[in-house]
Amino acid sequence: MRVITDQIELEVSPDVLFQTLVTPTEIMSWWEAKNAIVLAKENGIWAATWGENIDQPNYIVAARILSFDPPSRMLLGDFQYVSKDGPLPFEANIQTEYVVESTATGARLVVNQSGFPDIGEADEYYQGCVAGWRTTLEGIENFLAPEN
Repeated sequence: MRVITDQIELEVSPDVLFQTLVTPTEIMSWWEAKNAIVLAKENGIWAATWGENIDQPNYIVAARILSFDPPSRMLLGDFQYVSKDGPLPFEANIQTEYVVESTATGARLVVNQSGFPDIGEADEYYQGCVAGWRTTLEGIENFLAPEN
């Protein structure tokens, strides 16, 4: 199985950073989602949609919150992924872990996404996720920049 790990450091408190990960209006801003729903608790829901038509979104990502320990850690799993282009061409048990650590100047966010199979059919999706996480973390960084 392949794993993606990426991180950013920000000049905000761990509490502020963690809240950005679970506040729907903030998720919609930094991830450019059309809609987001979060039931922020263990066994809760974390979901987002993209696309202009909210009734027929281009993409839907929904997950169960497997572990919830604010402001330090959240683990998402049991993902459901829907794309207007059809289902993923492979089976996967993807999990996404957000770890928020205190630093001397603020907080660090480490994202670990695991469960990508080592098969050719998953290569394009995996590479898209690698690039997507970099863009997503930059979106969080821009959202939480001091001038915002």
